[in-house]
Amino acid sequence: MSPSLLVKPRYINTLIDYYYYGKYRQRIQLLYKAPGNRLSIYNKLENDGKIVVREGLSYKVELLIKDYAGNLTKAIIPVEGKKEPVKVEKNEKKTENYVIAKKPNNYDLGAAKVYFPSNTFYDDFYIDLKKDDDTVRIHNSRVAAHRNFTITFDVSKYTEAEKKQMFIARLNSRLRPSHASTYKRGTTFTTRTRNLGTYTLAKDTIAPKIQTKNFKEKQWLNNYHYLSVRITDDLSGIDTYSATINGEWILMEYEPKTNTLTYNFDDVILDKKECKLEVTVTDNVGNTNTMTSTFYRK
Repeated sequence: MSPSLLVKPRYINTLIDYYYYGKYRQRIQLLYKAPGNRLSIYNKLENDGKIVVREGLSYKVELLIKDYAGNLTKAIIPVEGKKEPVKVEKNEKKTENYVIAKKPNNYDLGAAKVYFPSNTFYDDFYIDLKKDDDTVRIHNSRVAAHRNFTITFDVSKYTEAEKKQMFIARLNSRLRPSHASTYKRGTTFTTRTRNLGTYTLAKDTIAPKIQTKNFKEKQWLNNYHYLSVRITDDLSGIDTYSATINGEWILMEYEPKTNTLTYNFDDVILDKKECKLEVTVTDNVGNTNTMTSTFYRK
C-alpha cells in the first residue's frame, strides 16, 4: 500500500469544524469543501459547495441526507439576503510565528526543537509556541495535523540513570501526563505525533501493579473456565507482560480497556492440583514487577 493511500483518510478532518471539535469534542459537519480538502468523494461540486447570498433576495436551501440503507432525511432552511452587523467577530490571534502549510517549518524552543514537514497542516495559520524549562507548548488541539511532526528534547543535563526512567509526555487539560512513544538516542529524546498541545519530560520510577481479579490466593478453581489478573501503570503505561503456570509459559490475552489479562483453562491441561501462577509486567521505561499466586484445580 502506498503512503498516499494511508494518509488520504485523514482528510476527513476537513469535513468538520475542527476548531470546535478540538474545544468541545463534538463534530459539526461543514456544508462546503474546505481549501485543504483533497478527498475524491464529490461527484458534482459547484463553487466548493458555497452559496452566494445577495442582498434583498430570498433563498430556500435544501439539505438531503441519506444513509447507506437509502433512508433519506430532508431539511429546508430559509435564507434572507440581509446585511446585519457581525455578532461575533473572528479574532485571529497573531503571533510571531506564521506557518506556511506547503513548506517545512522548524522552531527552536530551547528545551525542544519542533519540525513540521511540508503539508503537515491543511491551512496557513499563526502558531502559538511557548517554552518553559523542560516543557513546550505547541499551539493547541483545535488545529488538525495531517502528517506526523517531530519534537526533539535535549536531555544532555541528565545522567544515564535518570534518562533510563524518563520519557516524553503529553499533558492534558488537567496537566496529567500521558506517555508518548519516545526514541532515545544519545543526548536527545524524540517523538513523532499528529497531536498539537503541551509536551514535557516526565519520569516514572514506579513499577506496574498486578492484582488477581476473579480468584484469591490458594483458592480452588475447579468450576472456573478462566482466571484473570488486573495490571495497571500510573504513568508511562504497560509495555510487555508474560505469564507461566508451574514454570511453563501460558497465553494470557490483554484487554487494555479493562486492564485485564485473561487465561483460558482450555488452552492447557494442568497435570498438578497445586498450580503456581507467575505474571511479570514491564512498563514503557523498564520498571518491572512480578506477582506470584497459588491456586488449586483438579
